[in-house]
Amino acid sequence: PIIKGISAGQKRRLSIALEMIAQSPVLMLDEPTSGLDAVAAFQVVKLLKGLCDKGHTVFLSIHQPSTQTFNLFDYVGLLARGKQIYLGPNGQTAINHFASHGHKCPETANPADFYIELVNTDFGAVTEGELNKLAEAYANSEIAKNMMAETIATVDVVAFASTIRGANVFMQFFALLQRMLHMSYKNPYIWGVRIVMYICLALMVGTMYEGVGSRSETEGKSVSDCRAGTVELVASESLLPCLYYVAAFLVFMSVAVLPFFLEIRDVFRRERANGQITCAPYVIADFVANLFGITIIAGCSASLVVGISGMNNMGGFFLNLWLALIVAESFMRFIGAGQPHYILGMAFGAGTFGMFMLCEGYMVRPQDIPDYWIWAYKIAFHTYSFEWFMYNQFKDAMPCGPVILEMYDMANVDPLRDAMILLGFAVLFQFGFFVMLYWLHTGRR
Repeated sequence: PIIKGISAGQKRRLSIALEMIAQSPVLMLDEPTSGLDAVAAFQVVKLLKGLCDKGHTVFLSIHQPSTQTFNLFDYVGLLARGKQIYLGPNGQTAINHFASHGHKCPETANPADFYIELVNTDFGAVTEGELNKLAEAYANSEIAKNMMAETIATVDVVAFASTIRGANVFMQFFALLQRMLHMSYKNPYIWGVRIVMYICLALMVGTMYEGVGSRSETEGKSVSDCRAGTVELVASESLLPCLYYVAAFLVFMSVAVLPFFLEIRDVFRRERANGQITCAPYVIADFVANLFGITIIAGCSASLVVGISGMNNMGGFFLNLWLALIVAESFMRFIGAGQPHYILGMAFGAGTFGMFMLCEGYMVRPQDIPDYWIWAYKIAFHTYSFEWFMYNQFKDAMPCGPVILEMYDMANVDPLRDAMILLGFAVLFQFGFFVMLYWLHTGRR
């Protein structure tokens, strides 16, 4: 992140807090105090000790605990070279056990440090033979026999579960939305790079077609004035590639969202496996969090392209591009949730967009598309965006606008219908995204 977040120690404590949210009767932690100072480590272990007093069972490994921290443990286990050197009560019981076998802990020493030195064969502190004797001595000790004979109280998981009050879908939604917006704030390059890229391309498109929109129509003329070689017809035909570029390539660049989703996919898996979130609030929060960035992209692009080129109806242009970008990004999230690697997702998404761009009605007019490819024309969301762009520009552009629309069989386009279709595609792909998350990303192995 560009903006610094929490420290390594804070992350460690946060990860423990996340595990505690589920109120699991058994908690297993691997070195939860690593990266913390002695005071912070003591507070963490003291909190875990409090959970044990409430009936939870906590297993943890710990790295160089202070004496104060180590004395909080009820039981201690020592392993070395695959052998069990000790497993039993902490405190004086453990100290007396090793003292009875010739290894007395100095009164001023930290018992944890003493035990580590006692079982460490790397630096010659103890030989392999002495380690075997300690393992054998423990196996034959009363402590080992008592541990084997001790009855472990059965944990009533149902009783624990009945005390847990999970977050409802609304609480999950607002919490996830807040986190996603905060992530965008901490990582401004996620949207910043894309916004700059779109502004540069929109500026190039606008300046490339500067004033062409204004020259494509003349007030007071009728369709009969549209003849070959006239300024209006030449300008109108020049705008066709521009509209195709906007409908095809500006939307195509949405494939860039895939790697960003895959970066946080593992976080979703872990949190869902822990029972902290569910799929529906996550999908909705992700959708809402991205609307702001999409709106900025569509607004900047529409303002630059329409404003500089002089094309018609900036409001319709913006709404069309906005919906098309929403559909494209929803599609890429659907693809990303179903692919194990971003290379596969990028390849599949780019290939699908390429097919849609070919069949959207510009490179081959709708009436000229072969019957065996017409299905691709109908399922491509680019189709409805492109015909809306065409109708938006040429419906009132006299004298040649109606001629262009007739040429491409788009004289009877209904913008509201196209908007509803694009919205339907967005809902469909978001639902597909939900299904993929629900079935494929449970977090279970």
